[in-house]
Amino acid sequence: MHKSHRHCIRILGLICPFFLLASLSRAQLGGDSPRLQFLMQLNAQIDGQIGKFRSDQYIEQNPLQPVEPRWLNLGFIPFARASGRSIYPNTVPGQEERGAALKAFAAPGEDRSLVFGVRALERGVSGLVIQVGGLVSLDTVGVIPPESIELGVVEYFRVRWGEGSAAKGWRWHPTRIWPLGRYPGSPFCRPELESRLWVAPNTAQAFWLTLHTPSDVPAGSYAGSVFVGSDRGSYRIPVFFTVLPLELENTGLPPHGVFVSGPQDQIAVHDLAVHGINALGQWYNHQEMPARYGRGGVVFDFALQDAFMSRLSGAGITGPQIIFAGSPVNPTFDLALADTTGLEIDSPEFLMAYAQAVQSIFEHARKNYRNRLVWGIFDQQDKNRKSLERFRARAQELTKVMGSSAGLISPVTREVRREEKEYIAPYLGIWLLSEGVEKQVEPEGVRIWGYAACTQRDSAAGSRYKTGFGPWIRGDDGVFIWAYNWSGGGQAWNDFDAPSMDWMLSYRDIDDCYVPTPAWEGLREGIDDRRYILTLEKLIAAFPAGYPPAEDARKALGALPSMLASSAGYLKMINLPQEAPPSMDDSPMGLARRLIAGHLIRLWRIIENPGG
Repeated sequence: MHKSHRHCIRILGLICPFFLLASLSRAQLGGDSPRLQFLMQLNAQIDGQIGKFRSDQYIEQNPLQPVEPRWLNLGFIPFARASGRSIYPNTVPGQEERGAALKAFAAPGEDRSLVFGVRALERGVSGLVIQVGGLVSLDTVGVIPPESIELGVVEYFRVRWGEGSAAKGWRWHPTRIWPLGRYPGSPFCRPELESRLWVAPNTAQAFWLTLHTPSDVPAGSYAGSVFVGSDRGSYRIPVFFTVLPLELENTGLPPHGVFVSGPQDQIAVHDLAVHGINALGQWYNHQEMPARYGRGGVVFDFALQDAFMSRLSGAGITGPQIIFAGSPVNPTFDLALADTTGLEIDSPEFLMAYAQAVQSIFEHARKNYRNRLVWGIFDQQDKNRKSLERFRARAQELTKVMGSSAGLISPVTREVRREEKEYIAPYLGIWLLSEGVEKQVEPEGVRIWGYAACTQRDSAAGSRYKTGFGPWIRGDDGVFIWAYNWSGGGQAWNDFDAPSMDWMLSYRDIDDCYVPTPAWEGLREGIDDRRYILTLEKLIAAFPAGYPPAEDARKALGALPSMLASSAGYLKMINLPQEAPPSMDDSPMGLARRLIAGHLIRLWRIIENPGG
């Protein structure tokens, strides 16, 4: 087995779709835990389904050579990489990444991701130990304790690859980030005894640090290290971390929402809250909000929805809530209402009952929820003239009964024809605008919420842009992501058992814990990017007009959209202030955040020491 490891890994990663966890013994994969049994059964199912999909593996361009003698003696290459860039089993780190330090910054109370990896050489790595200590301040008595740093192992798993939800390719992909103590193993890296790991020959294994910056830690520079050792030797990856002198703003943050399949339990709500989500979108479901009809009209049972909204409020998720009544093909609210009332759909009596029913939902929300409701007559556009007429008829009745409080929303997933504008635009307060669709419908007073797709296939950088700098550059008033943990019709951990792919930002395991994806962590980083922008805008506003340092910050912030749009020349165009904290993230988004942080530090120091 050992003599053929290199050959097996090459086949496993690039050619053969059938060499899987199920093909390895329990002993090879680190024991007989329930998590492992679950994954083995899951992979056995995938074995029988993946033959319908083509292999589309990541192709590495970096050369391995030259390899320094110290890495040859160690048997592996430790490397650091910005969290936005994916690490695959066949990744070869660049020369500048090898042995590099982890450098990052954060505001008090902010979570920050740091990523490093181990590239095993010819013999593989046995007895790999990863240990993370606390960080000690270099200029104060502050300490970031070890319990504030969470160590995760990135699991490589098979997911669909290609365009669209019916993608027909597959790839080994960095899919889940497991806490070290719960990592079940993969064909590329498995647990050994006493929290040690085995890494296959010629394989890169990624590790994910989440640094939960304490809210009361003193500002300043901190240092520490990550110990990486094996049977052949060890290396300490230096860690340099800067804590900013001020917290990030939340008040005034635009809606950052995800679409959910229905009311979520407390565990899911916590997962949403810690990733910065402050708004949600869902669909009306008669089973979850049943209706009955009597002398007083349509009455709903709000028990399940009330419990859900109470959980959201308790977690601080108090932004707007979209409720879609259905689609032109499947108008679930219409069907439920017709069944409850016995009225014929589209009749004048039905339209009146429709408006009164929606009004009762909104009135209940106004009295009981902190969240403002937004109603969607349809969740997608339809070129069919009859659908447009049905949309307008409902919108007219809602406006007549509820006035502007109806807050109607309609998604724009393609170019809007003039006829559609004439029919529906006058009644809408919000457009949900897909990526790539031009802002051609923007009457005065109408808000634009961005609408973007994000799945387990996205890199952390990709999802970060979709929720942060991307919507900000477009001038969107908010952004909603499709979707939060929505399977394509089968088992959510199996991306090949249904006609459509799964849409998973985190995975709920058999221990009832959520295991995040890099895309989910990147989405949180994107929301934090908006918080950095918001904080700088408020700080600038605290200075009198024309004050030079504030004007410099205003101009720098105003120039970011055009610079980010031309990323090829970004490094040459950006002018970081002297106060910009160190960071290993030299991507356009990473540099943009450094620029903002530098101006934040400069302006804060002026406020704290006006005569200095």
